Amino acid sequence: MELDCGWAIVAGASPKGYLHNCPSRITMLHVKDFKRPSSPTAPGEKYQSTELGRGFIDYQPIFAEAAKAKNIKHIFVEQEDFDVPAEEWLKIDAD
Repeated sequence: MELDCGWAIVAGASPKGYLHNCPSRITMLHVKDFKRPSSPTAPGEKYQSTELGRGFIDYQPIFAEAAKAKNIKHIFVEQEDFDVPAEEWLKIDAD
């Protein structure tokens, strides 16, 4: 099973909790960081993706729980919006 961490958090769920409760079922993580909308209740406002570490999602506890599970085979980084050239955001996401 692949856990989409970014959208789980936006929806109010806990990827860390899923990894803790179902460690053998999750083998892939899908990670994406988001900037918060200017107003969470404004119609049409959406979350904008950004480089990992530049948004509001703290992936350290999620990655720590994934390491405990010892079952993650792949981690996929997704980014749709870009504020810097490709070489820069690739390095930011990798770091």
